[in-house]
Amino acid sequence: MATDDEIPEIIRGSVIRASGGWYEVDAPHKGKPHGLRLICQTRGLLKKGKREVSQPVVVGDEVEVRTAPTHGANARGERLQEGSILRVFPRRSELGRARYGKTKQITVANLDLVIIIMSAREPDLNTHRLDRFLVLAEANDLEAVICFNKIDLLKKKEFNQEIVPVRNLSKSLGYRCLTTSTETDEGIDELRQLMTNKISSFVGSSGVGKSSLACEVQPGLHLWIGEVMDIGKGRHTTTEVTLHPIDGGGYLVDTPGIKTVMLLE
Repeated sequence: MATDDEIPEIIRGSVIRASGGWYEVDAPHKGKPHGLRLICQTRGLLKKGKREVSQPVVVGDEVEVRTAPTHGANARGERLQEGSILRVFPRRSELGRARYGKTKQITVANLDLVIIIMSAREPDLNTHRLDRFLVLAEANDLEAVICFNKIDLLKKKEFNQEIVPVRNLSKSLGYRCLTTSTETDEGIDELRQLMTNKISSFVGSSGVGKSSLACEVQPGLHLWIGEVMDIGKGRHTTTEVTLHPIDGGGYLVDTPGIKTVMLLE
């Protein structure tokens, strides 16, 4: 971690956590993609005026920060240098939910890649759910990759009968597909390369192996990944969305407890 006298006065970084008006910002520094973290608040200017969204700053935002000589603790008690968010750069994408008669509520900004995790077994492949995830990815102009996980649980004949037809159809529609296994490490390097220098999200039903894959891509992660792009109405819980830095550049979105994300207009 850099010392105070080496840190520039103005830096550009990404918001990786937000809680109670405080924002944890991750920034490249001294050649490292995740070389610096700060705990920041917004300037009053960002809070004024009419807004189309309920939050002036959200997880995933790229921001400009003025660093301060003081230090403060984040929600986990880590001591970080403080700063003030001066501006929020235009968002490439927004994922959240519209609220009738109210401002939009954004879950995460600047999401680049949606990786749809479909298990070959335990649970079995569900093509209807795959279609639903693809619809929401397309509706939000997000790149989607289809990941057939737990491939080690299939015999060759089962793979050819169950996975190959779905994979071929998906490829013919322009989707990139890969097969993975945390038991044999198949496809893990390819998955990691796809996520480099992007903000990525794993989506899929419970039990398909999202958390296990996340720990293979970035060892040591302990995630509570929810179904961030499920369709339909459901209960929403107040949760902390987090971006986890990936070695070599990029982030994996952790979205605990979020059951439904509606389309934004």
